[in-house]
Amino acid sequence: MKEELEEFVGSLAACQKAPVVQVCVEGKDIDRQAVHQTLSEALTGKVLTFRPTITEESEMRLPELKPGSFSVTQVLADYFKKKEVAELANEMFKHLRQGDTLAAKT
Repeated sequence: MKEELEEFVGSLAACQKAPVVQVCVEGKDIDRQAVHQTLSEALTGKVLTFRPTITEESEMRLPELKPGSFSVTQVLADYFKKKEVAELANEMFKHLRQGDTLAAKT
């Protein structure tokens, strides 16, 4: 998280006005107080305000599926949210479904 935060703080120099920042932290065994402290130290004076959203791995859920409308591609897109990651997961799934583990790794 610290490397990504440093990179993000560095990108704030290009902003003409202090932005409002929504920070999403997802993971396992997250120390919420430490996350808030780290964000506060890194962002104070550089942003107008920030809003952290912290999601524990145990709180993450797969999207609910409607009966009769199952699409692996759509489930992956909903779960991963980033188009590139969902497309990569879908390609890996296609190869693994055919038993081609070598192609899935490349």
